[in-house]
Amino acid sequence: MARPGRFRLSSAHPWWRRAYYRALELMGRPRFKSHRASFIDFPRQRFKQVRFSNASEARRVEENLRALRPLGVFPRFLFRLEGTVWTQFAEGVRVDPKNPEHVSGVLAFFASLYGHEPTQVDVWATDLQQRLLDNLHGLVAMGELDDAAYEQLAALAERLRPEQVWMGSEYIDPLPKNFVVTADGVVGIDAEALYRRELLGIGLAKAELRWLKVERDALITALIQHGGPDLASQYDYANLYFLAHYGIQSVLRGKGARGCRAAMESLLRQHAPQGT
Repeated sequence: MARPGRFRLSSAHPWWRRAYYRALELMGRPRFKSHRASFIDFPRQRFKQVRFSNASEARRVEENLRALRPLGVFPRFLFRLEGTVWTQFAEGVRVDPKNPEHVSGVLAFFASLYGHEPTQVDVWATDLQQRLLDNLHGLVAMGELDDAAYEQLAALAERLRPEQVWMGSEYIDPLPKNFVVTADGVVGIDAEALYRRELLGIGLAKAELRWLKVERDALITALIQHGGPDLASQYDYANLYFLAHYGIQSVLRGKGARGCRAAMESLLRQHAPQGT
């Protein structure tokens, strides 16, 4: 019989991921995630522990998980000890991008998330437009865009900018590895990537860039069918906003912004002024 209090600690990241993080540190490149995730195995149950660099970040995660607990789309929050958050371990299989049922589950996940107390605000009451332009300027400064491309994209941002936008809960790192399919549906296991009061659509935009192969109109329709808000008026704006921000991050990671540039060029073609 196992002795009470005995447990085993193991990293939640594979060795090659830990080596990659270490290489970034040695090269002086920033990591945009400063937390460390581990699994804690007691004799009868497994938990996940996430250690943050400061207690304020841990409190943010705690507050977000508590607020969204009724949705059941994230592992259950257990407790926080200073800068460490404990959650239940979500049993399931990783989302397969080629499995239509898994993809449908991810869309249902986002619909549930986006439908949780969204607020509609005047875009000019936010700093969204300025931040978008700032990030485009940053890509010019980094040599990823030229001045002509900046002017085109700034004009596109103005054309796409809606008068009002939906803000709410967002999952900003929706890669397949950050979801599991459980008996109750798709669950997001990277609780640190859960944010509130964000521009809705940026999480889906990242999924679309990286792996989600669903046409825009079908994506918007699926969200509505699953009970989420109608993002038709803001999705392309959120997409451009995300691409400019993610392009900066990609450059700083040493990967370059080629994929983001290609996606922005696609948006330019889709929304080219008539007669051009």
